[in-house]
Amino acid sequence: MSKKIFILFSAILFSTLLISLASAAMISPEASATLSGTATLNASGTNLLNCTWYAKSASTANSSWTTIGVYENSSDSAASINSTFNSIIIEDASDYIFNATCRDTVNAMTSVTRTGITIDNTVPTAQHHFHLQIIQLLRPQGVKLSLLL
Repeated sequence: MSKKIFILFSAILFSTLLISLASAAMISPEASATLSGTATLNASGTNLLNCTWYAKSASTANSSWTTIGVYENSSDSAASINSTFNSIIIEDASDYIFNATCRDTVNAMTSVTRTGITIDNTVPTAQHHFHLQIIQLLRPQGVKLSLLL
């Protein structure tokens, strides 16, 4: 009889761990998102304690998993971990895979990935276009034009 109780207890414990493992999800970044500057990282689940975030891209020097942050909750029963990271720490590319590996209060680990993330920290170039026709229209009216760069 005690062997049956042990097997039943083991099955319930195993089921609980599986439910715990299946409960984590990556909220942000979304698949195919474009990130630049300070970006939001968000994972949700049940009783999350911490998450380690990784990123990799086959087309950059970050071709193996690079840690982009380790974040902890301030309570033992948090349903999400919200954090930010500065995307300038990794190279620009359009094929990043992000991974969040999270641990909950029963020490169960969950790993969730998102693909197709674009990192774009390119500084936009300012272009100055002066239309000759506008200048020619204003000049006969006595308007003086100055150019400040």
